[in-house]
Amino acid sequence: MSLRKTSSPATRSASTRAAKLDSALAQHLAASRRPVKAAEKLARELFDFIIENGIVAGTRLAPERQMLADTGRARGTLREALRLLESRGIVEVRPGAAGGAFVRQPMPADLGAAITTILMFEGASMSDVLAAREDMEAAALARAARRFRKKDLDEMQDSVDRLLEKPQDRERFLVESSRFHAVINEIAGSPVLRILNEALRTTQMISTSDFSIAYRKRVAAEHQAIVAALRAGDTLLACDLMRAHINTSAHSWKRRGGSVK
Repeated sequence: MSLRKTSSPATRSASTRAAKLDSALAQHLAASRRPVKAAEKLARELFDFIIENGIVAGTRLAPERQMLADTGRARGTLREALRLLESRGIVEVRPGAAGGAFVRQPMPADLGAAITTILMFEGASMSDVLAAREDMEAAALARAARRFRKKDLDEMQDSVDRLLEKPQDRERFLVESSRFHAVINEIAGSPVLRILNEALRTTQMISTSDFSIAYRKRVAAEHQAIVAALRAGDTLLACDLMRAHINTSAHSWKRRGGSVK
């Protein structure tokens, strides 16, 4: 008679589950421990160097030969690292004798283009973008309301006046409508709100080929109403008007039936 101890079905089931867990854990750890590519690692090191040393936009980094000596990396790795940084808007690589790698200030427009790509894959509509803008633009205005000085409101008024002066001028419309919101976002004092608002606005501009004269005049009138509410010290009204203003774009887009593109 065998004295070997047999395991119960419950024990075997628990062992099987543990084996599967160990297998999944092993796979997860193996994936997380994959070595970072040399070019990616170097790109991060170069980025850290730029930030930690406060290197300003427009500054030319060391020539390739010097960077190879400083980093100890192969030429191919260095060039790939610079391409990664260029794709992220951190450097600009210029050709020619006077060229090289120059530090660049990433802009909200860069983020706007990236957001547009992501939203296209998500199947998002412009209504989704404008709904987010409505909340964030109103939040920025609420933060800025108590900080506005007369000169800030005068600048916003000047933007309205210039827009109304030549509503048929598309470029002026784009510049002045952007300037109006830029004043608010700057005074709000929140880099996060400013960058996200500008990025979403870029997404909207990318997806819109033209604006009717009637639409441009309506935007100017809504900007004027916001300025008037701020001058009167009515923050709640100003925020309500801002939401209604963003909704003007939403309704215009719904009539076109478009998606983010």
